[in-house]
Amino acid sequence: MDAYKNGKWDKCSSLFQKAIDDYHFYKRTLIDCRLKCKDKKAPPSFSNILVEGNCLRKCKKKVLGFRAELEVSFAVNKKFEERAPYNYMSFCYFKDEQFKAAASAAFTYYVTHPEDERTLESLQFYRLQKGVEEEDFVDKEKRSYQSHYISGLTAYNDREWVTAADHFQQSLSDYFIEEERCRVGCENGFVHGVFPDFINAIADHYLTVLVCEQKCLKMLSTFGTDEVKDFVCEHFNYLQYAYYQANNFEKAFESIANYLLFKPKDGLMLSNIKYYMETLGYSADLFTPSKIVREYVDMWKAIDSQLDFIRESYILPNDVISPDAEAVMKDSEEVYLEDSSLAVNRSANVVVFEKLGLHLVNEGKQFKGNDRFMADGLIRDDQCAALADLARAMPENEFGVRSASLKDSVQIVSKSEDYEISMRLFFRGLALMRLYTSAYFDDSSLHVSHASIVCRSGAVHSDLSLPESCVPQEDGSCWNPNLQKPKYTVVAYLTDNTDGTGQFYFRGDNGQVQAKVDPICGRLVGFGRDSRHGLNLSWRHDRCALVVQLSSVLPEDPGIQEVKKLMAKLDEERMKGLDEKDNAAVLNEFYKQGVKVSLHGEQLFGRERFVADGLSTPAECDQLISLARREGISGDGYQGRPSPHSSSELYSGLGVNRALKLGKVAGDGYPDGPTDSPIKTKFVSPYSKYEVFEGLNISRSLMLVDENRISANILHLFLDISEHARLLVEKFFNQTRRLYFDYTHLVCRTALDGDTEDVEKTLSHPVHADNCIIQDDGSCEKDPLAYVQRTYSAVMYLNDDFEGGQFFFAHKNKSEQVSISPTCGRIVAFNAGEYHGVKGVTKGQRCAIAMWFTNDPNFVEVSRLHAIRRLRSIDSENNNEKHDGLDDEFDTATGSNDNIDNKQSKLERELNSGKTESDLHIVREDRHEQTMKADSGSHSGVEVRRESLMNLEGTIDYNAGRIEDLSERNGDVESRDEL
Repeated sequence: MDAYKNGKWDKCSSLFQKAIDDYHFYKRTLIDCRLKCKDKKAPPSFSNILVEGNCLRKCKKKVLGFRAELEVSFAVNKKFEERAPYNYMSFCYFKDEQFKAAASAAFTYYVTHPEDERTLESLQFYRLQKGVEEEDFVDKEKRSYQSHYISGLTAYNDREWVTAADHFQQSLSDYFIEEERCRVGCENGFVHGVFPDFINAIADHYLTVLVCEQKCLKMLSTFGTDEVKDFVCEHFNYLQYAYYQANNFEKAFESIANYLLFKPKDGLMLSNIKYYMETLGYSADLFTPSKIVREYVDMWKAIDSQLDFIRESYILPNDVISPDAEAVMKDSEEVYLEDSSLAVNRSANVVVFEKLGLHLVNEGKQFKGNDRFMADGLIRDDQCAALADLARAMPENEFGVRSASLKDSVQIVSKSEDYEISMRLFFRGLALMRLYTSAYFDDSSLHVSHASIVCRSGAVHSDLSLPESCVPQEDGSCWNPNLQKPKYTVVAYLTDNTDGTGQFYFRGDNGQVQAKVDPICGRLVGFGRDSRHGLNLSWRHDRCALVVQLSSVLPEDPGIQEVKKLMAKLDEERMKGLDEKDNAAVLNEFYKQGVKVSLHGEQLFGRERFVADGLSTPAECDQLISLARREGISGDGYQGRPSPHSSSELYSGLGVNRALKLGKVAGDGYPDGPTDSPIKTKFVSPYSKYEVFEGLNISRSLMLVDENRISANILHLFLDISEHARLLVEKFFNQTRRLYFDYTHLVCRTALDGDTEDVEKTLSHPVHADNCIIQDDGSCEKDPLAYVQRTYSAVMYLNDDFEGGQFFFAHKNKSEQVSISPTCGRIVAFNAGEYHGVKGVTKGQRCAIAMWFTNDPNFVEVSRLHAIRRLRSIDSENNNEKHDGLDDEFDTATGSNDNIDNKQSKLERELNSGKTESDLHIVREDRHEQTMKADSGSHSGVEVRRESLMNLEGTIDYNAGRIEDLSERNGDVESRDEL
């Protein structure tokens, strides 16, 4: 680092390489000594431990000398594991004009940091301007099993079966060696932080080793940043089919048997055995797994069993146990007998909630109690933060607890309307929690007797302590057996507490811990009045939860009516304000700024539909596309799913290139012939086999700003352009009630290579409606779980340099009615109940901002409010010029004002002051936004297809309703033929 800072480039590259070599030598020596001194045949005893310990210390001292007893710090170890030295070293090589070495070092770093834009620019610079060949981009940290695995996939795809099998077998052999070394590498020192008994010291240390060993599985099965699920198991999936094709049935049988050790109930693999036995006449005794694989599986079963005990029963130093417990260890393995049919029925009761993303995770027997359940996915991260804001607005009590009831939320909002959406979320959240719990227990008599949001300060940040006899409860109190308890309590967590502290636990009558739960945002835990519970204090971070008590007897929480009255009052005030607005004047302002409505109403075969152009400039489109490509992630905005739409589409902006490569692997290894491989389905989604996706929402954009990964101006642009779209939709459809954002999503769809005749027939997004569920008879059911709050939808396009990807409206029989070709600045807006879809992208990449709107202020997009507040704070902190329209946009988002502003001048001034192109490739210290070259060409492309309406039920009303003549509203007269 000294040489790097002083510009001694030849010296810094060689010293970084020596540091890397020495780190590997140090780690290798530790592992080699540990392996050398292990006597696997000797029975476990303290005598043998002494012998092994003596051997290990002697080996380390002999090789490492004085460093034998030193431990590499966590910070230093992390730097090397994250490949940080290669990042510096690549720049040293560049300055020393060793471009091949620089490219290799940069590529090694890039493999695990594909989001690093500067490194990507450097790689492109070396390839395009310095003539570095593809073979010179070498990952210096790639392990041999990874190379063999990738070679195996390539040979498998090329149907070179013998070669594929050889590579997969070698990959397995090398992997088993790497995994053993990784597990042995987990046997490091351990700082207890307390003074445990001898046995507890051993047990606590062993616990850390087990957890580390389990992490080896994920670490070694991750290629770059992409984890290959069931990595070892999938080897045998490929092997059994490769051996089958190579007519090596003996090895195919062994591979099938090996696979079934991991997944004994796998239906397709069992059908393979049936195929061999019934069709080809082989006997069952030929399907025998190998000894090494059986031992491997048995080892992990033992480790998993120990980890299960740790998760469910092991008492950590910070766990709180009732001091009056007479037999803490007695009956620690107590299992509550449960009527299995009851559990099945309860699970079925809440299946419908999965449409909202709320999934039942654990219940009943798993929690050692009949009246307990856990579900994930109640609310999003931004909503969690907004709810916690209410408790944080309250004073802290003597025990570090802040609590906000419904009545408190009314008082908070009365003082500051900034908290209004938090109050509305509070109201919505407790309603959904009541519905879910009522459904789960099949008890419609439940109502909310009390609700509060409770935050506990991290204990490390205060000197506060609870009374010695206190068993903390979720509502902020201590356990009191004399208090009247509600029939059910349901808790929704608002913070992530996954550092081993802050856990919730169920406890038995004697105080023993029966089951534990790690709080994470959106996780729901419900239990009956007879379930004793407690929680461990969080030591580092605040711990917040929404706690709802349900009863059939106790009176309803009076705060519910107070919240309803305040919400009604606020809605009434907004209605009065909106009635005074002149929608036509706002629309005229749009037209003056160059926005032109191209088609609407009758021309699009519907009442509430329109297409407009000119809502953004090419430079703005390019900036947003660049943002999506750089920072989009898999499943972003779709509750973690790789895509909500298609088995071959991916929402994965940071891993597209890897997905493209892995996505070409075909064949699952079944006798009926190759289908989609496990690698491919990991990256692609349910509807189109030929696309990948990149997605970015406002919540993630705000996080990127806070991490200084993107500039605040880019988030300004994202917010401003989408806000202009909202305002245009509100005014064009002549809304008498304010239109709010429900959700905003910046997404790019990229075509995959596919040799198929059906590619042009594939839909990127099948025909659907945005606020109802289409039925078989063509009707659309307003299911409460189908985003019924959405009233209008819109898509604003950012480019047209691709093939396919047209938006289309559809008939009730789902046939195409009219299609619209995307281009930069074009918006398609429509009633959320309209039937529509998206054609598959056949070549290139299609980018757009998808927006959903609602008239219900209870569903305001919380992350947008957070983003606006944060940007105002950044402007204030930097003492910069206020961003035009930011305050107006906040007022609009919260329902206070209307405005149109000039959104591009400040951003374009900044973009146009960028550095030279050469600076982009080599400057490491400065980051800036690169000016994009705008396409100045004109765009057309609205394709109207008039198809048969005979299959439609009823008649089509072509009347555009409130909207006057198109030519008058645009100012310039254009014929329909020209359009």
